Amino acid sequence: MKHFPASVLAAFLLLASQGVGVVHAAEESAGYDAALALHTAGKFTEAEKAAQALVEARTKTLGAEDKETLRARLLLAESMLDLGKGAEAETRLRALLPLLTRTCGAEGRETLHCQSAQIAASTTETNRAEMEKQLRHLISVEARVLGAEDAETLLTRRRLVDSLDAQDKNEECEKECRPLLAAQARVLGPEAVETQRTQHKLAMSLLMLERGEEAEKEFRQLLAVQQRTLGEGSRQTIDCQECVIMALFRQRNFAAAEKQLRPLLPIIVRGLGAEDSLTLDMRDHLALSLAAQDKHAEAEQEYRTLLAALEHKAGAEAPETLDCQSSLIHTLCMQHKDAEAARLCRDLIPLQTRVLGPEDSATLDTRSTLASSLHALQQEDAAEKEYRAVLALREKTLGPEDPDTLETCYDMLPCLEAQNKIKEALTYARRAYTGQLKALGPDDINTQASKEQLDRLTKLQAKEKTKA
Repeated sequence: MKHFPASVLAAFLLLASQGVGVVHAAEESAGYDAALALHTAGKFTEAEKAAQALVEARTKTLGAEDKETLRARLLLAESMLDLGKGAEAETRLRALLPLLTRTCGAEGRETLHCQSAQIAASTTETNRAEMEKQLRHLISVEARVLGAEDAETLLTRRRLVDSLDAQDKNEECEKECRPLLAAQARVLGPEAVETQRTQHKLAMSLLMLERGEEAEKEFRQLLAVQQRTLGEGSRQTIDCQECVIMALFRQRNFAAAEKQLRPLLPIIVRGLGAEDSLTLDMRDHLALSLAAQDKHAEAEQEYRTLLAALEHKAGAEAPETLDCQSSLIHTLCMQHKDAEAARLCRDLIPLQTRVLGPEDSATLDTRSTLASSLHALQQEDAAEKEYRAVLALREKTLGPEDPDTLETCYDMLPCLEAQNKIKEALTYARRAYTGQLKALGPDDINTQASKEQLDRLTKLQAKEKTKA
């Protein structure tokens, strides 16, 4: 048997151990790259699982405070942040920051990345203005250390956009989004998740600024990317479809909204189920777009389907169920189905009174609708009684000159006139017109309608006096 000198054997064992280490390092590097790729692709649940496994493996082989372990821990915390686990992510990031500062330096890439994520994670506790200030300072540091268009700098700039959006600073949000979006498209690519996030924020800021046509354009561009990369049936794509519809609603383009919704709703039902919250929202949007086009019979059918689903999923007394029943009643009134509308109002009012309270605006709106239906059914005494009860409660809760109170005065006029109570009707017409003229101005449609009623009733009273 051949014997090797001790020095040769020691060298051989050293090389072997280094070889094994290289293999493990390569495997762990591939594991990190795979987890990072999942996160970059927006697959945050899978990224969290992969990062968790990587943290456990690196902690075991390298130690909890090794640089590579810290990088894996940072990826795990950020995946949690993107999944909405802000409190847990913040706890992890606070523990990581001093370790990264010591290991990578105060201005190291990983340290700056951790600072950015920690600021974003602390949104529930940090003053929004203070958060904005911290992000702006960090951006200046990252731009100096890493470069203005480095991926880390762009990420923090996107988080600044989120901060501005949370403060409803829509003009500033738009101003920050436009150059950021151009830089992201250049550096990360137009289909990158971060680029898509910024385009969504830009479109939303335009929507909030009442620039519906521009918002629609941005949403449609984003939708095309998501349809191509995620598919028609993905939840993100459907969410974007809903945003397009909101932009169309903001433009009062209800025909286009209906056209968008008709083929979309079956896809959502097939992919998510008939009672998924997004399915229910889309059916509500379709019903609204139909009602806005005076397609009340079609809207009625959609509201009935929606109401049944909501009652089954959320219960008869859930706020969204009560809202849907109110919308159904409105479509019945518009079709002059007054007997059914009155019956549904009588069913709904006790529920609203119990859930929302007798003085809630929705409860009073339903009582006013009941009064209108009773008037249409020529049940004038009952209608007047209901109107007076609504008026008294609105005077109590809103004041005598609130627009809703004055609208009730106006709504009562046909009921009083039908009972030949012209003098009393004139009193309420004068009150409605005088109050609306003061509160809304002479050009408001409600003021003009009250003026027409006042003039007509004044002439009617004069004509009756002449006859007498």
